[in-house]
Amino acid sequence: MAMQNAYALQWTLGSSCRAWRQWRHLSMQVAPPVSEALRARNAVVALESTIITHGMPYPQNLETAQKVEEIVRQQGAVPATVGVVDGRLHVGLSRAQMERLARRDRPSVKTSRRDLACVMAKGWDGGTTVSGTLVAAARAGIAVFVTGGVGGVHRGGQLTMDVSADVTDLGRSPVCCVCAGVKSILDVGRTLEALETQGVAVVTLGPSDRFPAFFTADSGHRSPHHVASCAEAAAVLHQHRQLQLESGLLLAVPIPDRHRAEGEQIEEAIQRAVQEANEQGVSGRDVTPFILSRVNQLTAGASLRANIGLVENNALHGARVAVELAELVRGSGGRGAVPEPATAAGASPLWSGGLPAEAADGSQLPAAGGPPPTVIGGSVIDFVVKVSEDKIKLDGSTHRGRIMQRYGGVARNVADALSRLGHRPHFLSAVGRDELGESLLTNNPHMDWRCVSRPDGRSTASYVLMVDAAGTVQFGVGDMDMHSLITPQLVERHQSALVASPLVVLDANTPAASQAAAARLCSSAGVPLWLEPTDVHKAGEAAAVLTAGPRPPLLYTSPNAVELRAILAALTDGERRDPERSPPPLLWRDGALAACQACRNASLRLLEHFYCVIVTMGTNGVMRGTPAVSCVHYPVTPVPHVVNESGAGDCFNGGFISGMLAGLDQDLCVWRGVQTAAQAVVAAGAVPGSLHVPDRISGATIQSTEMTGG
Repeated sequence: MAMQNAYALQWTLGSSCRAWRQWRHLSMQVAPPVSEALRARNAVVALESTIITHGMPYPQNLETAQKVEEIVRQQGAVPATVGVVDGRLHVGLSRAQMERLARRDRPSVKTSRRDLACVMAKGWDGGTTVSGTLVAAARAGIAVFVTGGVGGVHRGGQLTMDVSADVTDLGRSPVCCVCAGVKSILDVGRTLEALETQGVAVVTLGPSDRFPAFFTADSGHRSPHHVASCAEAAAVLHQHRQLQLESGLLLAVPIPDRHRAEGEQIEEAIQRAVQEANEQGVSGRDVTPFILSRVNQLTAGASLRANIGLVENNALHGARVAVELAELVRGSGGRGAVPEPATAAGASPLWSGGLPAEAADGSQLPAAGGPPPTVIGGSVIDFVVKVSEDKIKLDGSTHRGRIMQRYGGVARNVADALSRLGHRPHFLSAVGRDELGESLLTNNPHMDWRCVSRPDGRSTASYVLMVDAAGTVQFGVGDMDMHSLITPQLVERHQSALVASPLVVLDANTPAASQAAAARLCSSAGVPLWLEPTDVHKAGEAAAVLTAGPRPPLLYTSPNAVELRAILAALTDGERRDPERSPPPLLWRDGALAACQACRNASLRLLEHFYCVIVTMGTNGVMRGTPAVSCVHYPVTPVPHVVNESGAGDCFNGGFISGMLAGLDQDLCVWRGVQTAAQAVVAAGAVPGSLHVPDRISGATIQSTEMTGG
């Protein structure tokens, strides 16, 4: 029965992976310049596209969109215009895509949050509104979004309930929306009240606290807060994101002085256009385009010039805020760089990524992206003491040698590797507020440290390793009490991130109660879980914890050969053996594989408890076991001049998991893991700073032998 269940799980996973890969191709596409800027924690500014599809006539719409992007670039930020083309949501439209939307050769749908699924499923083109763009910006991790003006409560909205989706999405998207206030055709006072109800921080940029209304600098209402400069606005935004308030920030920028003289004329035209819209029965999403078009006619183009001027002004200030924010993020060790994915309860997150890499057969492979995985476990500072003398005397004498400080901890290494490969997981750990802890965070700004517990008065975990002149480890001393603070409460506090993850990675340094809490949450949410055994003493206990209570739908584990036996012993009552369950003798295709027979036998028995067992065996290669294919062995080419083996297994896991997140098959995932492990053993640190996987994959590179019974 256990094996039948395992086969069923394997079939389910295959179906899920196919659906996942298909969905990713249909969903959100992040352009390479935007993706690279986000990974490097550089400034990015999101821009909406209804200004292209519905806000202005051609060619002013295209010229304005391109000019706005250029203004953003001139300030040192990367523009990311959002739009839907052929049913795919793009974060960072190309020039050709922008021109297509601007010319309106085919109809474009005004696309807010409510319309995204329909527009994409039907393969249509769409210009994203403030609401739709906020969804994409939040999913991609973009902090600043620039638009003209936002929607709000329509006049008479207290009776008609006509309230723009912009208000609600500003309340649930952790993004700063830079705009010229709300459109003056709305009820500005009630809009400010609605924004307050949604928890949106409203801030006016400039010397005055008057809240602007698109074409005028003063709507007649005060802004709750105001800042005098872009640097001050960035500081507010940085604090807002560090607090993880999960709501947005509205930064209102008054229209430039050179366009204010036209304000009175435009306001009169607006009142007339509103009256005409009512008389003609214009309603819903058609109201704003009708009024803007009519106002442009009544003002002989003055409103269009003012509209363009205020959008360009917003882009200028929004880009400056984004650049200032990027500096603050780098200065704080990366904290507050990217918010947690903004997914409503029960909603399926959108998957994103850069342009796909090209496979050997010419097909396209999905790129990395989407909701990040979660990694739980230890963060450690390693001190390696290497004595250069031939003999070590433990008599109190001083020996010559080298002392090296490295950043370690199994979970930290895996999170580090995944971050460098573009996935930047949620990382749950515990780090002290001491000098070692500050060093750990400051020197690893590319990682997401927001979910890490920082207790006062506790020492960051550390490990001292004594190595002789021949490179042999003599002994080690570990101060690991900090790991006890990776508590079930810490795990449950970040439940929303964990259950939204495509995979949770757990190292065995995590206390047993916290392991059980993670397994319980993964089980209830249907999230796969990956156990990294950490060492031979902890491997069996962790495996027993994860297989005893509520079990995730798919369990992975990645032991080395020694840890594999420890797990097997823990799950089979020590050394007890059942001859009837032992696998038959093997007919090896390659005599060199004989060294792997014991690992193969143990792996097959563990498949009653785990969906996939991946055994790393050093120069003997890698073995992968799943119920459907038994065990497959992958040979490796030994790396000459090995410098450091401490992070090889963790980097292998990072490479393998990055392949899983990209929707690759398991052969290619193993290949990725081998490539990243080979980079790790020739680097001084556990995880090399230049860690990467090649863009092109050669099928001839992947060699394997299926280890079947004879």
